[in-house]
Amino acid sequence: MYKYETVGDAYITASNLLKRDRRHRETGLAMAVTLVRVVGDLVVDLPDGGGRRGLSARVGLHTGPVAAGLVGLKRNVLTLVGDTLNVASRMESNGKPGCVQATEECWRGLPDEVKGLFEATSVEAKGKGTLRAYLLDVDAHRDALASLGLDLMADPGTWEAINAARK
Repeated sequence: MYKYETVGDAYITASNLLKRDRRHRETGLAMAVTLVRVVGDLVVDLPDGGGRRGLSARVGLHTGPVAAGLVGLKRNVLTLVGDTLNVASRMESNGKPGCVQATEECWRGLPDEVKGLFEATSVEAKGKGTLRAYLLDVDAHRDALASLGLDLMADPGTWEAINAARK
């Protein structure tokens, strides 16, 4: 996964971009599920004694081409553009907290046992009309996601391996 940029409260990533990944849909889904789980476990203190509140995240997934280029003279920054980013953004903005919403193109490339965890739905997307989408409730399928290796929070050994690889 490549962390592309943060825009407002959106965290944008891409898989199969800098390194070939034949399972890029599953890699993206594992990142999405893990992000929803990590954020869902956070509790923050509200300002001015407003109490405590749990956080939630929603994620949009799409697959397709992007154009990439370097921008800047002093500090080069990789920038991505294309309809793929816009469609993924529509999936996220029309999604539900604690859920991952994928386009039909993304969902179609997932293994059958993963596809079965999603619920078919539709999204009204600006400039696109009605798009068929698939919604995954992460908490409702926590055990299945863990058994399929799509929830990195489920196995502490995974975190140890990731940290060891960084050193």
